[in-house]
Amino acid sequence: MERGEAAPEETLWAIRVLLERLAAERPVVFMIDDLQWAEPKFLELVEHVSDLARDAPILLAYAGAVAASTA
Repeated sequence: MERGEAAPEETLWAIRVLLERLAAERPVVFMIDDLQWAEPKFLELVEHVSDLARDAPILLAYAGAVAASTA
């Protein structure tokens, strides 16, 4: 990790805190597009936000392409 870079865990925590604070003021919509291209760490963020959305007014919406069937 280079100087000035945050560890992935710190980034997840920071986004979660941001969403908690925003949701304390008003409902929040968190939209994610192209989820099929997401890196594993980003999917961890999605999981964190979905856990948070159980107790806070956060709508988690995402979109992604579905793989075509070869059959």
